Amino acid sequence: MSQKDTTLLPLPAYAPELNPVEYVWCYLKYNPLANLAPESLEELVTVSRFYSRRLQHNQELLKSLLMHSPLFSSK
Repeated sequence: MSQKDTTLLPLPAYAPELNPVEYVWCYLKYNPLANLAPESLEELVTVSRFYSRRLQHNQELLKSLLMHSPLFSSK
């Protein structure tokens, strides 16, 4: 890879809007987990893992969450 292929951009120390994982958690928090009232931490972990793994199979939704991030959006 030559230097012509590489672009370096300075990034802020803390920028959650640039982290695509934040969009995934936001989706989970406001959609399948929105009305969840777990009775224990174990139940919260189990249900969160279930919906996280289910999201893995929805490639279109994952792609749209990535494209929502300013790092991946094309302008």
